[in-house]
Amino acid sequence: MKRFLVFLVFGAAFLAAAPAWAADAAKRQKIVELMSASGTIDQFHAVYPVLEPQVMEQLRLLAPQLTEKHMTLIKEEMAIEFEASLDEFMNSLVPLYDEAFSHEEIDAILAFMNSDIGRKLKAKTPAIMQAAATLGAEWGRQVGVRAGARATEKLRELGYEF
Repeated sequence: MKRFLVFLVFGAAFLAAAPAWAADAAKRQKIVELMSASGTIDQFHAVYPVLEPQVMEQLRLLAPQLTEKHMTLIKEEMAIEFEASLDEFMNSLVPLYDEAFSHEEIDAILAFMNSDIGRKLKAKTPAIMQAAATLGAEWGRQVGVRAGARATEKLRELGYEF
């Protein structure tokens, strides 16, 4: 009898939770659809060509003994790993969307993203993001120079000489 009651309690708990699991699976599928429709995956593909030369430049500075053959091999392996791990990264984003948006909000965003203007936004975003990354890098360099000059001036005011 105890076994039956334990089975009944766990069975009832499982059946009560099953609709929530189904809703989570349905919401998860919608989130994946949203990431595709919004161009999230495309944006990561657009960013890689901007980041890859920066990584390779840093590697050249850190390991100048590497030959061009080594660098080519590293670049190829980086690209393979980036592609191979993209799904893993996208899956890690699902909980962020899940927490930020209700199922109804995801449906509304999907409706927008599947509209003409939503598709235009998706089409234009990668180029905008790529240009923004380039602008951001240049802006960062300029701010770094100005911040360095300000810090140097303040240190001189405090009696430090360079």
